[in-house]
Amino acid sequence: MADKNMRLNLMIDAVNRTKPATDEVLTGLKRLESGINSVSRAADKMVSMGMQLGMVGAAISAAAIFPIKAAADFERQLSKVRAVTAGATDNFKLLKDTAADLGRTTRYTAVEAAQGMTFLGMAGMDAIDVVKAIGPALRLAAAGGLELAEAADIATNVLKTFGLTTDQLVHVTDVLANTATSANTDVRQLAEAVKYAGAAAAAAG
Repeated sequence: MADKNMRLNLMIDAVNRTKPATDEVLTGLKRLESGINSVSRAADKMVSMGMQLGMVGAAISAAAIFPIKAAADFERQLSKVRAVTAGATDNFKLLKDTAADLGRTTRYTAVEAAQGMTFLGMAGMDAIDVVKAIGPALRLAAAGGLELAEAADIATNVLKTFGLTTDQLVHVTDVLANTATSANTDVRQLAEAVKYAGAAAAAAG
C-alpha cells in the first residue's frame, strides 16, 4: 500500500512539475492560433481590397478608353467627310474644327456633327458650303427631334427636289421647322409630303 501511495505521489509530483511547461505550450498554441487568425483576416482584407482596386482599375480603364474610342470614331467619320466633300483637302481643318466646336457647344456630339457633314457632302456641297449648312441642319434637327445626319439628309433632299441652291438651305430649314411646328405634323412627315409634291410638280412639267 505504501508503495502504491509513493508511486501516486511521484506521478502527481511529476504532473505538477510538467504543468508549467504544458501551460506554456498551450499558451503558445493559443498565440499561434491568434496569429494565424490575424494573418487570415489580413489576407481576406487584402483580397477584398484587391477586388475593389480591380473594379476601380477597370472603371478607370473604361473611362480612359471611352474618350479614345470617341476620338477614333470622330477621325473615322471625318475621313468620310473628306471623301465626299469637294475641296475638303484644303479646308479639312475648318471642317474638323467646326464639327468639334458643335460637339462642345450643342447637344450633339462631334461625331454626329461629322455625320451630318457627310450627308451634306454627299449632296454635292464643297467644304465651305458644308460649314455654312451644318448650322441650319442642326437647328432643324433640334426642332424636329431628329438625328443631325437625318436632318441634313432631309434638308438636302428638299433642295434637290425643288432645284434650290445651297445658299437657300437656311431658308429651307427655317420653313420646314416652322411649318412642322404650326401644322400639327413633324419634320419627317412634312419632308415626305414635300417629296411627293415635288415629284408631282416635276411630272406635271
